[in-house]
Amino acid sequence: MKRVLSLVLALVMCFSLAAASFAIDIKEGIVFKYLTNENGDNYTTEMDAPPSPVYVNSDDFYVLPKSEGAVNAFQFPATAEDKSGAWTETEITDVSIVSGSTTIQAAYYYDDKGNNPKNNWIIQIRPEDLAAVKGYDVKVVVTAESTSFTPDSTGSGTGETKTTLFEDSFTFTVQDSDMIGASDIDYARLNNNNVVDTNGRYVVSYLAFQAIKEGEEFVFPYDGYKVTVGAGIEETLNFRAQHESIDKVAEKYGEDNILALLAFADQNKQPQTLKIDVEATEFSSTHTGNKAYVYRIEGEDLVLVSDNATYDEAREFVSFETDRLGAFVISANEIEGAINSGDQGSNGAAGDKENPSTGANDVIGLAVTGAIVAVAAGFVALKK
Repeated sequence: MKRVLSLVLALVMCFSLAAASFAIDIKEGIVFKYLTNENGDNYTTEMDAPPSPVYVNSDDFYVLPKSEGAVNAFQFPATAEDKSGAWTETEITDVSIVSGSTTIQAAYYYDDKGNNPKNNWIIQIRPEDLAAVKGYDVKVVVTAESTSFTPDSTGSGTGETKTTLFEDSFTFTVQDSDMIGASDIDYARLNNNNVVDTNGRYVVSYLAFQAIKEGEEFVFPYDGYKVTVGAGIEETLNFRAQHESIDKVAEKYGEDNILALLAFADQNKQPQTLKIDVEATEFSSTHTGNKAYVYRIEGEDLVLVSDNATYDEAREFVSFETDRLGAFVISANEIEGAINSGDQGSNGAAGDKENPSTGANDVIGLAVTGAIVAVAAGFVALKK
């Protein structure tokens, strides 16, 4: 018996000597550098602080994450090309732009093309997307993971593998050149039958919502859609959306099925039910019924929001209600293979569900508005 135990222990010791050792260092900080186009700089100078305020109609800016120490872990790609010696692999896992209860995703990618500083991970901040946030104090939370291998001196391929988790954040202030305020609500109440003159303004201030009295409803009309809101929202809510046809959706489900697609940047649950009217004349010319179906794109699925969306009298708009925004597909017919979530009524008020996760390909993360659907289920946003 002692011989057997001795043999087992010897084998264990041999195995431990031959195998690579592993170490994990939990959550180091990140140093951020910022590239802007201020004063014609053309993204050539690394700044120590982000632009602030950031105006919604200003140019994109880029953020370079760097690790502390002599070697910047963020200069390495997600997959090492050569693992014959020492190597490092780094990958950003998430970039969340957070303001109040609203969270949107920023785009991030490894740049080996030299468009910006070559061979470094880059975070792209698109100010036009920042109008999706409810407040103006914005926090960007970045998480990443880096794994490195250091061979020992034996040349046998053994050594130490170390994994480091990174997490850090930076903040800035977002401003819009003009937003809808309390005076717009007062004017609409007195002069325009509660229809607000949006005039290209997408950001509605919390002061505007506070000016809506109990029992009142106000209509915010935009290009191709309008949103009706009552009292009860006290934070800034952005109504920015894409109203466009999407070829992949029409190709998959048939042009005569698809009436419209409306993609809101804000995908969060709202404190009240919103009524949405969508201009629905883009595709189907054969739909003669008096109701339509509304689906939300969630990951790779279409989830039923309403099976009883209705037309207005002139059949120019399809109307439905929901308490969570996102990317909506409006269909003339029931779409086979779509999911009936079962936690919502036929009026389309969605249940209290978690926000869907969204995958990505070349540009990781959700660059909202422009790419809100392009990364979901392979749908490509193309104007028909």
